Amino acid sequence: MAITITGNGIQYPSGPSQNYVPGIVKVAFTSSSGVNHNSGTGLGGGWQLPANLEINMGVPEKASNWYKVTWWTIADDQGGGAQGTGASLYRWTPSTGWNRILDQGHHATLENDVGDLYWGVICHYWAPAINNTEAHAFRIYHSNWNGPTRINCSIDTDLRRNGWNNNQLEIWEMDTASINPNNLSRY
Repeated sequence: MAITITGNGIQYPSGPSQNYVPGIVKVAFTSSSGVNHNSGTGLGGGWQLPANLEINMGVPEKASNWYKVTWWTIADDQGGGAQGTGASLYRWTPSTGWNRILDQGHHATLENDVGDLYWGVICHYWAPAINNTEAHAFRIYHSNWNGPTRINCSIDTDLRRNGWNNNQLEIWEMDTASINPNNLSRY
């Protein structure tokens, strides 16, 4: 007798079965509609939200679930001097409002005065659900270090086909029955 794969798992010839445990609860994507976003020069510009870079994931399936958040963009130093950029993850629920929960720092990606340069910026965050009674939403904020670094860059005329703006925010709600967060703390 062969191994049988069913909608509920795997049945082995010797009798035991292995039940399927879903790991991915839901996935959402978005892309900022703004292109060539600049959050100002140096730390004085503060953390700013690029256009439409927010996803509402709704109410989590379990209070113990985690969100895997990935954001990427194309950055440009706009010439001259060492410059860098970084991103912060903000989480919202109706009872807490918006809170900065994870942060790369203002110069998580940095070029050291190499002239005209474009580079990819990517962030990976794991954020815990707070509860399973309220909607959870997430935003990426951007800030610069020592220069007017642009994000979501147009690169000459090679850009924006069908609304694609050189950036993407992707969030996966992950079921803790199938992932092990090890030593990550809940906050």
